[in-house]
Amino acid sequence: MGRVSVEAVLMALAVNAAGAGLARAGAGELAIHGVDVERTITCDERDVVIDGTGHRLTLRGSCPYVRVMGTGHLIRVEALGRADLMGVENRLEWQRASAGSEPRIVVRGLGNRAVHVASAPAEPGRAGDPAVPASITIEEGDLQKTFDCAGGDATVDGGENRLTLRRCRDLTVTGAENAIVLEGPVRSIRLLGNDNTVEWSEGEGGAAPRIETRGSGNRVSRR
Repeated sequence: MGRVSVEAVLMALAVNAAGAGLARAGAGELAIHGVDVERTITCDERDVVIDGTGHRLTLRGSCPYVRVMGTGHLIRVEALGRADLMGVENRLEWQRASAGSEPRIVVRGLGNRAVHVASAPAEPGRAGDPAVPASITIEEGDLQKTFDCAGGDATVDGGENRLTLRRCRDLTVTGAENAIVLEGPVRSIRLLGNDNTVEWSEGEGGAAPRIETRGSGNRVSRR
């Protein structure tokens, strides 16, 4: 899909999204639509269909099936059976499989990712620790701390943090007024919140990281 096609998809989604919120699509299904929905939902063994643009969702309990359409969503699932990622630039994070060792996930579309995350943010790595990639989610606020992704991803949901993030390939910031320093190769930086400052020193493979800024007052600079 070329650049023009992606922009057309984004525009169509923004224009066609009527309202924002949660709807019952059937007896055993929940549907989330609209633009920039941010909430926590309990699946209660119901399927979930997500459409629209820019949602930040936490799905609690057991979710047998999650279908993701639309663009720019950040979705955390507590217990996942299976999922389809069919939109553009969506990120699905799952904590555990509802059955078996891993959920069944099919990734389609452009720029979609599905990653396994721990139930709590990882602590900074220590010298001599094995370099195991970690997906880190920082939900707290007013922290002054260092985290090591060991080649994984980082998501900052909290606000007013002063963070040093080491070896984090992809950074997503949904909170506000964070000051973040990235150490090590960086592939992408997505700023969905407001008034965040990010400094990076090294792009992955010698190239500058991909930068996406949707909020206001965000600043990204090279150290």
